[in-house]
Amino acid sequence: MAPELTADSKLQSLFRAAGSRQNLMGQNLLGLTRGELEQFAVSCGQPRFRGTQLYLGIYNRRERDFARLTDLGRGFREFLASSYSAAYPTVEREFVSRDGSVRYLLGLEDGSAIEAVYIPEENRATLCLSSQVGCAVDCRFCFTALAGLKRNL
Repeated sequence: MAPELTADSKLQSLFRAAGSRQNLMGQNLLGLTRGELEQFAVSCGQPRFRGTQLYLGIYNRRERDFARLTDLGRGFREFLASSYSAAYPTVEREFVSRDGSVRYLLGLEDGSAIEAVYIPEENRATLCLSSQVGCAVDCRFCFTALAGLKRNL
C-alpha cells in the first residue's frame, strides 16, 4: 500500500524536485498556500517575494499559463513551465438524473478521476465534491468507491 501523501509531503516532494532541477512535468502547484509558494520559490533559488507573485498570479489573476506571469523573471517562468503546472480538473462526463441531480466525472492531470455531485433540494442545494481519489465509504449514488481509496487530493 502506498503511503498517504500529505500536504507536507507534497511540498517536500516539490522542494526536492526544485532543488535537484529534475523534470517533473505535471507537478501541480494549484492548492499550495501563499507561504508554501514562498518557500517553494526560495527552494528554487528565487527571492521569497517571487512566491508571493506566483500566488497572486495563480489565485488572484487565475492565470494557468506561467509564461503570462510577466512579473516573474523569464528564467523562472520557463523553469515553472517545463516542470510544473497550475491546472484545474477537467469535466470528462456529466450525468443528469431524473430528480435533477447532476454527477460530474472530473479528470485529474495524472489520469485519475474524481466525482462531484450536485443535489438540488426544495429550499437549498448540496454539492458533494471528492477530496480523495477513490473512497472507502461506498455511498450508493457514487462510483468513486468502486476503485477503493487511492490517495488524498
